[in-house]
Formats: sequence, structure tokens, C-alpha cells
Amino acid sequence: AYFDEEDHSPERLAQAKAAIDTAVRLAPDDPDVIEMRGNYYYYGYRDYVRAAEQYQRLLRLRPNSADAHAQLGYLYRRQGHWGEALASLRKAAELDPRDGGHAQSIADTLQSLRRFDEAAEAWRHATELAAGDLFIASSVPLMAFYARGTTQEMEDWLKSQIPVAADETKLLYVRRGWARTRGDWAQAVAMDREHPYLDPWDDRHWTQHAKGSVDLV
Repeated sequence: AYFDEEDHSPERLAQAKAAIDTAVRLAPDDPDVIEMRGNYYYYGYRDYVRAAEQYQRLLRLRPNSADAHAQLGYLYRRQGHWGEALASLRKAAELDPRDGGHAQSIADTLQSLRRFDEAAEAWRHATELAAGDLFIASSVPLMAFYARGTTQEMEDWLKSQIPVAADETKLLYVRRGWARTRGDWAQAVAMDREHPYLDPWDDRHWTQHAKGSVDLV
């Protein structure tokens, strides 16, 4: 809540500190407590040095912890250590291959590195793990535009979509984003006027999008 600025208040951070201090006092060597202490430094203070110390400590106890490798990947990415980030995220995916969040994080990282063809393959894999998620699936044809400036793949994909009622908002959001991406400002403005409160994160329209993207972690 503090990191995502849902409640970016000193009181919220104080509650987190009280909780982690109690956990450390009761079970300082418990792997879950060590992980949460790392998260406290990461999400409470963006203190990547102390957070990394805890995740590394966790890996000494649980060398096959996919979560620890993933958290280190997110941390390295925020520090701009892209090679280390990608290696850690791939290790997490290797240890927990059915976790769609790891797959999306790898795809996001490759996309940020402008390795768009590799990112397209990674997004295809993420789509397989999150079957039916239009938002994730739309990233595959989008990579063709980023890589080569071609709009055909995305236009064909959008034409092929016949969403169920629960996905209508998500598809509208993708269409609006695509209009902005390709520079069709007239359509983007028209959609803004027609759907001024368009929000694909609204629980009335869909449940919970996987949280492995760069802007979230």
C-alpha cells in the first residue's frame, strides 16, 4: 500500500515497521520473515542494498526460492543492472515455470532493453500461461510495431477479437492505447470523450492482472 501510494503516509510505514520488528523478534531466522524484511526495505524505503542482503540471506537458506530470485531481479532492474536482472528473473522462471508473473517480468525486461523479437517470444510464453488475458496477448503483436514499425500485426489481432462482456473494458483500453501508440490522436481523443472513466483495473470488469510488470515492481 505504501509503495503503490495507496496510503503513502508515515503512519502506514510505522505499521509496517512494527509488524516486521515483531516478526524479527519472534523468529529472526525464519525464511519467510527474512523475505518480508527484504520486502520492507524494498517497498518501504527503496533501500536496495539492505533488501538485497535479506534476499541473498534467504537464498542461502532456500537456494531454490523462485520468489527470492524474482525479487532480486526486480531490484537489479531498478538499479539498472539489466544483465543481472534478466538472469535472476530467468532463474525464477526456471524454478517456477508455471508462474505467469515471472514470464511477464522477463518479457517486460526484454522490451525495456529494446530486444523486441525476443520480447515477442517471451510475451507469447506469458500468454500461454495466462490464457484468455487480452492485455497480455496484445503485447505480442505490439512488439512487431516496436521492432519494425509495422501496424498490420496489431490491426489483424484487434480485428480477430470478439471479447466476452467481462473483457470489453480491457479491449477498449488496448484499442485506446494502440491509437495513441500509432499516433491516431483523433481516435484517441474520441475514445477519451466516449469513455472518460475507462479503467481496466476496475474490479467490476476484471479481477486481478498479474503484477510482474516494470511499473509495479
